[in-house]
Amino acid sequence: PINELGADGFAVTCCYNGVYLSDESLDSVWQELDKRKASMFAHPDVYVAGSLGRAAALMAVASGTVRTVVNMIYAGTFRTLPTCI
Repeated sequence: PINELGADGFAVTCCYNGVYLSDESLDSVWQELDKRKASMFAHPDVYVAGSLGRAAALMAVASGTVRTVVNMIYAGTFRTLPTCI
């Protein structure tokens, strides 16, 4: 389990199987990370289709991260979990 890993934090994708990081179903995950004062690194899905003839890694990485964080702000994810910021 988590205590055996000795991890300071975790990397997660911004959206997995249609579930975004602001989804209420992840509240228990954020509460656990907050309790452990663990960091979270959000990474966008770079396997999406590119646009305007550019690879997704060039176009979607920055916008995907911003979209996710803004969505988490509006959903109130950070309001109750200050150490996850």
